[in-house]
Amino acid sequence: MPSITFMKSNTEYLFRDVIPLTECRENMKFGCKTGNCGICRVKIISGTENITRQTPKEKRLFKALNIEDPSIRLACQCLITGDVTLLENYME
Repeated sequence: MPSITFMKSNTEYLFRDVIPLTECRENMKFGCKTGNCGICRVKIISGTENITRQTPKEKRLFKALNIEDPSIRLACQCLITGDVTLLENYME
């Protein structure tokens, strides 16, 4: 069974199939949940191949914030398909 490991809270979330990271709201902060505010930023430590590609909303917001690191994602825009380790509530 695949898992999402949250490094700050030292917790693991097991799931089946595909799961949006918004399902894990007890492990991280969310604001708008639509890709506009950036509060739900995470840094992917491992498992990038198990996350959907960056959405146009992420690209737009990261361009405005001058964020070029591909390992930084908006949790509200991610679907997880396999094992992932991330640093939740990531603010540079």
